[in-house]
Amino acid sequence: MRPLEARWVAISDPFWRARQEAIFDVGLRAQLEQIESTGRLENFRRCARGESGGHQGRYYDDSDVYKWLEAAAYAVQQHPDHPIRPCVEEVVSIVANAQEPSGYIDTFFQLMHPDKKFTNLSALHEMYCMGHLIEAGVAHRQAFGDSGLYGVAKRAADHIAATFGPGKRVGFCGHEELELALIRLDECELGVGARGEYWHLAKWMVDQRGRRPSIFEAEIADTEAMKLSPWMPQMVRNEGSYSGEYLQDHAPVSEHSFVVGHAVRSMYLYAAASETCDLGDPTEAALQRVWDNLTTQRMYITGGIGPAAHNEGFTTDYDLPHRTAYAETCAAVGLALWGERMGRLTGEARYWDVVERALYNGMLSGVSLSGDRYFYTNPLESQGEHSRTPWFSCACCPPNVARLIGSIGSRIASVGRGPEGSVLWIHLPVASRISTPKEEGEARFQIGGAYPNPGVVTVQFQGPTGAQVAVALRVPWWCESATFAWNGERFEPKIEQGYAVIRREWKQGDALSADFSAEPRWFVSNPKNLSALGRACLMVGPIVYCLEEADLGAAPHRFVADVAARPQLCESNSMGHGLSEWWVKGSLENLPDGADLYAPLEKSERAPVTARFIPYMAWCNRGANAMQVWVRKET
Repeated sequence: MRPLEARWVAISDPFWRARQEAIFDVGLRAQLEQIESTGRLENFRRCARGESGGHQGRYYDDSDVYKWLEAAAYAVQQHPDHPIRPCVEEVVSIVANAQEPSGYIDTFFQLMHPDKKFTNLSALHEMYCMGHLIEAGVAHRQAFGDSGLYGVAKRAADHIAATFGPGKRVGFCGHEELELALIRLDECELGVGARGEYWHLAKWMVDQRGRRPSIFEAEIADTEAMKLSPWMPQMVRNEGSYSGEYLQDHAPVSEHSFVVGHAVRSMYLYAAASETCDLGDPTEAALQRVWDNLTTQRMYITGGIGPAAHNEGFTTDYDLPHRTAYAETCAAVGLALWGERMGRLTGEARYWDVVERALYNGMLSGVSLSGDRYFYTNPLESQGEHSRTPWFSCACCPPNVARLIGSIGSRIASVGRGPEGSVLWIHLPVASRISTPKEEGEARFQIGGAYPNPGVVTVQFQGPTGAQVAVALRVPWWCESATFAWNGERFEPKIEQGYAVIRREWKQGDALSADFSAEPRWFVSNPKNLSALGRACLMVGPIVYCLEEADLGAAPHRFVADVAARPQLCESNSMGHGLSEWWVKGSLENLPDGADLYAPLEKSERAPVTARFIPYMAWCNRGANAMQVWVRKET
C-alpha cells in the first residue's frame, strides 16, 4: 500500500477546501512576512555573501523556511498560477545561493560556528533542518518538475550520506526528521516503495539509535560541544546519569514498549521506523506495543499528545491534565504522520481512526479559521488565558500545519496491489475526485458526501468501463451500524481489517454508497485519568466538541450537562467552519454574590440553560475566552 500523491486527488469538500484556501491565500503570505521580518531569510543572504556572525533567531530557524517552501509547493501544485509562485521562486534562489559547494547548508553553523559542524548532533538540529529541506525539495519537484530546490536538497542529502553511515561516521540527529526525508527522497528518485541508498541510510539511523555506547552520551561529556547547548545535559539525564529518553535513545527501537521523551521527536522516529521495517520483525512488534501504550493510556481524546511542558512530551500513563495540557500542534501532526504509515504497513483501518482524530481535532485546533493565527499548545480547558498569535519565537507549528493541510489530498487514499489485482484504499472519504496511476489501472472515482459530518458517503466510478480495481472503504470507528448499497440496492460487503471491500468489474456510473450515520455521543474517561473524573466529552462522528464562554455567556466550568437529554442540531453555524454545532441542555451552577471560597452545598443554585457546543478545532476564533472540552455532568 502506498500513498496516492496529492496531484492525483482534486478535493471538492467545502470543509477542506476552506482550510486549504485559508492557508494558500492568507496563511502563506502572512508566514512569509514573518520569515522575512524575523531575519530567517537574511541569514541565508548573509551566508551567500560569505559573511560571518550576526545570525538572527534560533539555531533551527532554517527549518521554518523549508516547511514554508513545502507548503507553498502544494499551493502551486494545485493552482499553477497562484500569486505566491514568484515569492517561492525568490526564496528558492535565496536558499540555493547559501549552500556550500560540499552540499552542507545550515545558516547557524555557517555564520556562527563554521569549525563546529556536526559536533553537536544531540541538540542543534543540523540534520533536522536539512531533512525539512529535502522534503521541501521533493515537494517542489512534484509541483514544478525540474526544480532548483530539488537540486539543493539532493546535494545536502548526498553530503550527509558521504559523511555518515555504515563504514563511515556513526551519527544521527537528536531531533528525528531526516530519516523521513531520506525515505521520501528515495521514493522520488526510484519510485514509491523503493529501497535505495537513502532508504538504507534512514534505516541505519533508525537502527543505530539507542545502541551503546551512545553517540549522544559522548557529546554530553564533551565540554566544547556542550558550550553550544548548555541546557542539554539536564534534559537527557535521569538522577545524574544519561538516560536518553528525551531523545528516544534509551534503547533500540525494537525494544521499546512505551512512548517517552519529546513528543514530536518520538512521532517522527516511529514514523520512519514504520517505513523501514517489515511485518513480523521485532521492530514492527515494538511499534505495535508503543502505539497501544500511546493511544490507550497517553493520548488526549482530541488526538493531542505530550502533556508536559518541561520536556514538550510524555510523562506517565493517564497523566492527561486539561488546562495545562501542552499537546503541541506539531505533535498532533507527527501522530498523523506515524498513524498513516502504520496503516499502510499493516493494512489495518484502526490506525486511520487515530489519524482522523488527530487531523480533525488536535492538528486543526492549532490554526485559526482565517489561516494566519496559531496555537503552539492545545489545552482542553482555558479560563481565558489562551489566545492565538500570528507567530512564535519557536515557529515550528505554523508552517508544519500549512504543509500538512496543503498535502491533505495525499492522506485521503492509497493504492497498491492485492492478491487479486489493483486496490484503492479510501481512508478518509473526503469529497474529491480521485484518479489512480497508469500502473494501477487509471481508474477515476468521485467521492461525494459531507464527511466527517455523519451521513451518506458515495464512491462513484467515472471510467474507464471494465476497470478491474478493488475499492476498500474504511468503516470509521464511530459508526456503530454502517449500511451499504450498490447502485441503490442494499448489500453486505466483506469487511477486511476495518475496510468494506468491493471487488468487481466497474462500469461507468457504478456507485457504492455507505451510510455512516452517527448520533451525538457522550464519552467518559478511564477513572485513572483523574482530570476527567465526573466529566463527559461530546463527540459527533470524529469531531470533539467544546463549550466556550462566548456562547454560554458565563464561565463554562459553571455548566453541568444533562447527558440524558439528546443534543439538538443547531440550525445555523456560528462561525462558518463547515461542521455541525449542537445545543446541549443542562444547568448553570451559581453561588450568591459575596460567597466565601467554600460554601455549604445547599447555598448553591442551579438554573436551567441550553448551551451551544462548537467543534474543538474552532475554539478561540472570537478572541480569548474560557473553554472546556470535558464538562461536568449530572450524576
